[in-house]
Amino acid sequence: MIKKNELYKDKSIRKLTMTDIIIKYSFPKELKKKCKVGFTNDINYPFLKPFKILFYEGKPVGKINFQVLKLGNECFAFGTLNYSKGNRFIFFPGLADTKVYDTQYKISGGLEHITCDWNLNSFHFKLKTKKERIPDYPVTKIQEGHYYWFTFTLKSPEYLQKVKDFEYQFTVPDTDKERRALEFFASIEEMENKIITLPGKKLNPDEFLNFNFYISLMDCFDEKNIKVLCRFGEPPEGFKIDAKIYEIDLKDTDYKIVMCVSRHRFRSNLGMDKARIYH
Repeated sequence: MIKKNELYKDKSIRKLTMTDIIIKYSFPKELKKKCKVGFTNDINYPFLKPFKILFYEGKPVGKINFQVLKLGNECFAFGTLNYSKGNRFIFFPGLADTKVYDTQYKISGGLEHITCDWNLNSFHFKLKTKKERIPDYPVTKIQEGHYYWFTFTLKSPEYLQKVKDFEYQFTVPDTDKERRALEFFASIEEMENKIITLPGKKLNPDEFLNFNFYISLMDCFDEKNIKVLCRFGEPPEGFKIDAKIYEIDLKDTDYKIVMCVSRHRFRSNLGMDKARIYH
């Protein structure tokens, strides 16, 4: 006879109490016609990573939105935006190399995600290999219900991962399998993938990309309330900065994430850095 406190020491019984779940997601055929889409089962892929807490801890994810950066016939996994059950806005960037160094706090590590706290006062960076996070940075309140979150500068799209369909298998207690499966489908319910294209037809060899992130309750957006903010490089005299504004609607919140995408010169101003994140 097996005692209650020894139940999970017996592997044969443990197998009977656990269930494997396979999660699959495929991008629309319209996207695949123009871009080559591969396949991945890497849990650290930016479109899979937000589900870690569901797969391994059983915690609900909240609402999800995938952003795909399209350049010609290439599609890149720009990142995932998540409105969590804890009322936090989270961005999982699609960088191929996630090593970061924070120049203010002198902390380095692998970037997991960027989180805006529920009160919209500050945001922080979560690292893969450290229990502590990179300390808080301010979120700027521009006016009531309208905030500037952060800026992501990218030297070249080639430093992002390519878009891929995904499939992932994980093991859960048999008694919790239905809830976890339902939580996954609820997180992507009514999700509309956001396809981001560059302002202008192409990215010139001496240009880099700049993405300003805003959180807003406003109904419409233009150059009056969404500014192009970039610390690196001054445009040549007479050069007009091209920019596009994208609205990303995350269910379960009245706020929108607004992204301003712009091209800037000169790429060499970023030095050896592949990307920079700042406020």
